[in-house]
Amino acid sequence: MKRVLELFTSADSEIRKAAAAPFDYVAVCTFPLPVDADQAPLYAALARGGSWTGLIPVETPATSDFRLFRVNHAVFR
Repeated sequence: MKRVLELFTSADSEIRKAAAAPFDYVAVCTFPLPVDADQAPLYAALARGGSWTGLIPVETPATSDFRLFRVNHAVFR
């Protein structure tokens, strides 16, 4: 839980990289709720349907609010 919280909420790229290190995938659900990008930059970007350097979208067979990304650790910021 600590790593996931750091991954989604840290503004520090080194903290995010360390938090993402043990993971191969990141998943989020998009919600029409306001998310403060200053408090949760990665989560805010992904929950709004955006992208993030080093996260590669994994195509799903059906359209849904679930989004899955493969982590490319070499370029993840």
